[in-house]
Amino acid sequence: MMNGMTNMMKMMDEQSMMNMMNTPEGQQMMQSCNKFMAAYNAKKDEGMKQ
Repeated sequence: MMNGMTNMMKMMDEQSMMNMMNTPEGQQMMQSCNKFMAAYNAKKDEGMKQ
């Protein structure tokens, strides 16, 4: 997955990426990503406690 994100970042310059993030679609994508990462980290932390 990180390879895909890296490739996307390489294809776009920083300014166009920032412009995309400021669209409603970009904001929705970031919210989804944040939820995913929070769930992933909670699951990872839960596994470490056992």
